[in-house]
Amino acid sequence: MKLEKSYLSFISVLIILIPFFLIKSATADFACILIGFLYLFFCIYKKNFEYFKNKFFYFFLIIYFYIIINSFFSSQSEISFFSSVYFLRIVLFIVSLSFFFREDINLKLYIYYSFLFCISILFLDSVYQIYT
Repeated sequence: MKLEKSYLSFISVLIILIPFFLIKSATADFACILIGFLYLFFCIYKKNFEYFKNKFFYFFLIIYFYIIINSFFSSQSEISFFSSVYFLRIVLFIVSLSFFFREDINLKLYIYYSFLFCISILFLDSVYQIYT
């Protein structure tokens, strides 16, 4: 039980740090993949797939398969297919965010403060750059 709690709090910390990961896109992509797959492993471990059985997940899954099918009909199908396969990370990320927003009530507040802090730092940096 303690291991599960620390596992979930690690993922929550990653979600809170998303605004800082957005400063560089490679770290944001890595965080998105890591959060999605860590949540998927948690669901497999707990054998709890209720968040995968809702209409939004099916909607995103249909859009995902639509993108995959369209990639077969493009002029450069190999390049298009390999670039569209990676959209599954976004579907997993959305499902994991819905789980954590329902489980941790304070997570929305922490993300708000994280965005506010990140925007404040960027604002102060821009003011500093204007004057120097």
